[in-house]
Amino acid sequence: MKKFIALFATIAVAISLVGCSSDEMRPNQEKEVDVLEEEYLRSLTPDDFEYYATMEKRHNMVMAKLTDEPIEKVVTKRFPISELLESDLHRELNPAFSFQIAVRRADEMFQIELLRQTSKEYMYAVYKTEEGGLFYAFFIGEDVAQGGMLQNYIYAVKSLERKDFSSLQIGDDISLVERIDPAVTPQKKWLDTQTFNDTPQIKHLLRDGLLLIDYKRSEDSYVVTDMKYYEDFKFEKDLVVFDCSVLESDYPQSIG
Repeated sequence: MKKFIALFATIAVAISLVGCSSDEMRPNQEKEVDVLEEEYLRSLTPDDFEYYATMEKRHNMVMAKLTDEPIEKVVTKRFPISELLESDLHRELNPAFSFQIAVRRADEMFQIELLRQTSKEYMYAVYKTEEGGLFYAFFIGEDVAQGGMLQNYIYAVKSLERKDFSSLQIGDDISLVERIDPAVTPQKKWLDTQTFNDTPQIKHLLRDGLLLIDYKRSEDSYVVTDMKYYEDFKFEKDLVVFDCSVLESDYPQSIG
């Protein structure tokens, strides 16, 4: 259990190491992790240890959802996409913030029925929506199976490729993107309620890569300001490498 507890003391530092090469780490950073762990462990009370034992048990129950079984065989529940978007699952990881969404917490909000681990650092959960799409919640961690934090989400309703977006240009209205990818529609409705965000971004999970489209809020709509395509499904932000790749069988094409 000591290893599980130590993750809570060092999560901010540990996340910052994911995807970084050794020359990107500041001097003595690994030593700082060890010091933080020991200081935190010494500060714990018996009640703290009991709490973390309970949390570890819950975490292990969620991790038991790791499977190679098809989505159709495992995922039985459906959630309204509006509820998923309005929840904390819409958050994107920011290492500067102390508040992060653990896998266990995600399961408490919306029961996880299926997890896929794509590497030591990355895994994702798949939710079916009442509207027929798939909502992917991606998790990241130095050892994600021991303590993954929510990385970001993507909503998808159909199988698409980069060429499907070839007609889009900077300055186009979001309605043109909706015609290509209907997954944009509920996300636009949710963005309409987030009046504090004038420069939103929507991610598109494609068969041949990841497409990020940036927008600027206009008077009554959103205008495309930038498009970034990542063939390997990975992009870097705040020194963290995000991976949004999924198994070929987990695209929405064949999901009912």
